[in-house]
Amino acid sequence: MWDVVKAAGRVVVTVLQVLARALDGLGSHGAVGPGAAPTPPPAKRDEYRP
Repeated sequence: MWDVVKAAGRVVVTVLQVLARALDGLGSHGAVGPGAAPTPPPAKRDEYRP
């Protein structure tokens, strides 16, 4: 029984390692680009009324 659990654990670890290498190759290595520019504040209404 424990042999099956150990083998399954090895398979899971191997799959996670391969996935991590693949994603690392595609990723930006931790560099994060700038986010969206902040939106300008809404224009205030003109309070002057003759």
